[in-house]
Amino acid sequence: MSKDPSALPNTGARSSIQVQSFDVPVGCVAFWVSDDSAGNLWMQVGYYICDGSTPVVFTQVWNLASYTVVYANILSSTPTPGIHQFAVYLQSGTTWAATYDGTVVGSYDLGASVSSSSYPVYAMSEENGLAAAISIPTTSFSLGIQAQVNGVWVDPASISVYNYGGTWGLQGPGQNPLMAADSFVVGGSLPSPSNCSPL
Repeated sequence: MSKDPSALPNTGARSSIQVQSFDVPVGCVAFWVSDDSAGNLWMQVGYYICDGSTPVVFTQVWNLASYTVVYANILSSTPTPGIHQFAVYLQSGTTWAATYDGTVVGSYDLGASVSSSSYPVYAMSEENGLAAAISIPTTSFSLGIQAQVNGVWVDPASISVYNYGGTWGLQGPGQNPLMAADSFVVGGSLPSPSNCSPL
């Protein structure tokens, strides 16, 4: 995540995330990027694997005042394995688009033409409803996260670990200086760095 002033406010967020199949027998594992508009509506796009399924590309919009989903869409086709770019950005007026490799997979009026100036942009792995802790294969975010500021995609000056209590580890350039700037990997046998440590 980044809440660095170099990334906020913005008109978009994007990440390049490795898509791969693995077994999630019960519950869901998801990988996504998100942005929150100044209208307090939050959009995410990425992919999930739930209850033994293959990967599914999805987008959702949440109302952060009521914590309810106000829009959702999924692709009917399974994404191919490999690195894919997921993005959320201002399309026109106050309508924002969610894309998968440049193809729009959802759009919604987020009530503002700019992001929140304080809510972080996220590129995340997430677990939900797992019957028991599972391991996931090492998954690459080859472009960890970028924000669109003044029409240009920029790397935030700082990106930090934010762990909601997940069961897998993470590594970025802050943990391994041989890694490319603004990239990170999750899963495998990686240790979990302390919360809020720089990536």
